[in-house]
Amino acid sequence: MNEWVKIDVSAWGVGTELTFANVAQLANIEIDLPDKDTVVIDLKSITHTDSAGLALLVEWMKQAHINGHKLRYSGIPEQLARLICVAGLEFMVADLDV
Repeated sequence: MNEWVKIDVSAWGVGTELTFANVAQLANIEIDLPDKDTVVIDLKSITHTDSAGLALLVEWMKQAHINGHKLRYSGIPEQLARLICVAGLEFMVADLDV
């Protein structure tokens, strides 16, 4: 069984928002995932997000999959959890408590 490696998204300089204002810039960062199959990205530092932020998380998951990683998100803020549920993307989340 694979162990999950947990990474705090703040380690990538994301700050507290995933919105239209910063997603284009964040989409250009190169995410260096550890040499493990399974990774959980902790979003507990995010205080505000919108649909552009959700789209970025989907893109990160897609890129991880292309590179052979299993990626999930944890520490989901309530606002983002609602977007995830409305979009039917619960599979992305390691610990959705909403």
